[in-house]
Amino acid sequence: RYRRANGDLLWADLVVRAQLGPDGRPVKLISAVTDIAERKQFEDRRKFLLGELSHRTNNLVGVINTIARQTAKSAESVEAMVSKLSSRLTSMAASQAALAHTDSLDTSDVAELCQLQLATFLPADDPRITMSGPSFRISAAPSRAIGMALHELITNAIKYGALSVPDGAVDIAWRLVGGTMFEISWRESGGPTVHKPTRTGFGRRVIEHMVAASTSGAVSIDYLPEGLRWSLAAPMVAIEAPSNLSQP
Repeated sequence: RYRRANGDLLWADLVVRAQLGPDGRPVKLISAVTDIAERKQFEDRRKFLLGELSHRTNNLVGVINTIARQTAKSAESVEAMVSKLSSRLTSMAASQAALAHTDSLDTSDVAELCQLQLATFLPADDPRITMSGPSFRISAAPSRAIGMALHELITNAIKYGALSVPDGAVDIAWRLVGGTMFEISWRESGGPTVHKPTRTGFGRRVIEHMVAASTSGAVSIDYLPEGLRWSLAAPMVAIEAPSNLSQP
């Protein structure tokens, strides 16, 4: 890594070779400096994606364990449990495949983004989920960041929060404030008593720091005993998709 005269950082591949004279002694050195900034960015992105894949896989295993336990508690027999569990896992697999092949997470409507993330683990008509907000499309990087935050919130709710019990509920709402700010909130109720986590894992960094950095926004999170409260406020100029600008 080098620093240019103007202060900018440069990642480069440096090769130095000696040019030899007739007597075999070095006459001068020849240096070749190749800008590898794009390659470094690709490598960093690949490492992040591999880490995210591993993290999501662990989350998915945890959710499967929870679904299996809940299915076992309500099943009348082993055969009934196998049938219900197989159906639920098949539904999850189909949702995962749809998410993996869709382009809508690159530039998506907020409602579509929420629905796709929820569909990974829950049926579309789950009465415990309510959503409200205007049609609004967000651009690629903010869409991915908010989608990852929603994934973490859904996973935690299923494993420990309001969606881990039949009577729990989650309300997702978003709004545009003053034509300049976008706000989205996640509110849980009716679940087990909430306790603030004692450590900061990857998932918590995603819902607090990464989504804020990716949207130039601010995150608020409250671990209230009656239910988790999470919200993001971001300037529209930082997340708005170009397609919104052509809408009347």
